[in-house]
Amino acid sequence: MSRRELPCTLPLLLALGLLLAAGPARCARPAAENSQNSPAEVPGALPAEPLRAGEGLALTLADGRIQGFGDIQRVAPMGSLAKLLWLRLEGDAWMNQGMEFQCRGLWRGFHCWKRDGHGAVDLAKALQQSCNLAFLAWAEESLQRDRRQFGEDLTRARLEAVFQPFWGDRVRPEAPLPMLGPAWVGDGDLLQTSPEAFLRWLLAPAQAQLLAQARRLLIPSHVPERRWWMKTGTAPTRHRGSTCAWVAGSDGTRTAVLHLPTGRGKAEGLARFHQLLGIPGPEVP
Repeated sequence: MSRRELPCTLPLLLALGLLLAAGPARCARPAAENSQNSPAEVPGALPAEPLRAGEGLALTLADGRIQGFGDIQRVAPMGSLAKLLWLRLEGDAWMNQGMEFQCRGLWRGFHCWKRDGHGAVDLAKALQQSCNLAFLAWAEESLQRDRRQFGEDLTRARLEAVFQPFWGDRVRPEAPLPMLGPAWVGDGDLLQTSPEAFLRWLLAPAQAQLLAQARRLLIPSHVPERRWWMKTGTAPTRHRGSTCAWVAGSDGTRTAVLHLPTGRGKAEGLARFHQLLGIPGPEVP
């Protein structure tokens, strides 16, 4: 190497050395920016306080990016968030038909989680109060209609288009679908998700109508000033008698999904959702 070449070559060598020192972490970007348990130290930043061990919060930022805090990729049974899948599949039809159901706590051998039942419910009340039996009755009616009109194969294809991301390999393509029962509305481990996965599903363009329906159905008419709709879920864990909690919601600008490793959706889940997102309340429908 001549001395004349040295001044031009040194900057290139220095730049290469800096890139190698930075390593792959500087070049790679995760699917969702995960800030672990530390919210940004900026007034009004979310989450409003650090997450606890095992909690996972995935949310959208103002520019549409997804940011995660805590354990956002932990997969767990989704509980009554499964009712949003049925709303995605049948919401238009059920709203147009004005579906109603009388929940007395027992239907076709299936028990409601509320022993005495929910009484008379329409779609809004059944979604707000997570009435499993109403959703099962309406789902059976819809599936019978589809089988008459389209046949078994197309009926299955409609279900797979919405549910397959959540049953994963627990339902094989060549195997019969599980019989309609509580597992289809979130009671059990058939349908599973993670905070990040469910948020990404909610944000897909195909779910735009679902988000509008959720806002219409989950914000009670007596609190029209409420900005956030919220759907809760309670699901079993590996520990007998223990449950985990889910909350998904949106204010039209931000969308968030929270998972707690222990608790119930309508109790600990809602309270924690309000705390982390700085929402006054909690407002339990």
